[in-house]
Amino acid sequence: MIIEQNKNRYDLIIGFVTLIISFSAFKDELEEIKINLGFYNFTLADYLLKIVYGFGGCIYLYIIERVARQSKRLNSWKVIDYIEKTAFIIFVFIILSPILLGLIFTVYLGVDNYTKLSIEQKATLTSIVTGVLGVLSGVISTLTTTKYFKFKHKSRQDEIEKEEIKELENAIKLYENNFYSQAILEAFKVLEIHIIRLLTKKQINIPQNQYSFKELFKYAIKLELLDSKDIETIDEIRRMRNSAAHLDKEHTKQQATKSIEFIKYLIQRTSDNGDE
Repeated sequence: MIIEQNKNRYDLIIGFVTLIISFSAFKDELEEIKINLGFYNFTLADYLLKIVYGFGGCIYLYIIERVARQSKRLNSWKVIDYIEKTAFIIFVFIILSPILLGLIFTVYLGVDNYTKLSIEQKATLTSIVTGVLGVLSGVISTLTTTKYFKFKHKSRQDEIEKEEIKELENAIKLYENNFYSQAILEAFKVLEIHIIRLLTKKQINIPQNQYSFKELFKYAIKLELLDSKDIETIDEIRRMRNSAAHLDKEHTKQQATKSIEFIKYLIQRTSDNGDE
């Protein structure tokens, strides 16, 4: 799903770029369309070219972010999150730019036709309003980006939680059918998913299937998401899981009960203390 989301993101930007570049067939006609804002004049061809540069910058930043995400060391750096957000802010600002230009042009026409200011005063007033509108567009782009990433983070948490509930139900069904070793295997899977959910709550990006359980476990300990008793019990469940998976060892009902009850307790405790 994550890969598909990124693919859709690139497709959207490239689609915009392709559409704008297609206007190059009408370059001469576009250069004839001049936009006069009083203090700054440009052609429609110039504007479209700047949009292409902007979208190109977005793609470049997204590529840096994606490459960095593949590195376990770089993935935890907050600067990578800022790079992704900066690319999105630029994207939103570009999308808003036609509205911004329309407002600026409307202001220019109003100042030019309905005020008795001198040419210099009109240019100054228009430039001031343009600056205010530009800042406002930047603020809107930033707020939109913040809201989008909050929604994205919440959606990711909900997705992980649904997977966690599903796997826990599977573990309980296996337990009720007396498949105790298989129940422990499923319970361990729930434990891994839950640790990912705890890390995700801390705004830590965990790409799917990139980290082993040992790495996730160490990460959770480092961030003090687990206490000393948790660590001891989790290590015991991990050993049971390994013996069931690699040695086909049969485990007892008592061992399966301990595993499932602990994980249910851990989910309840950490969810009560840390859910947003």
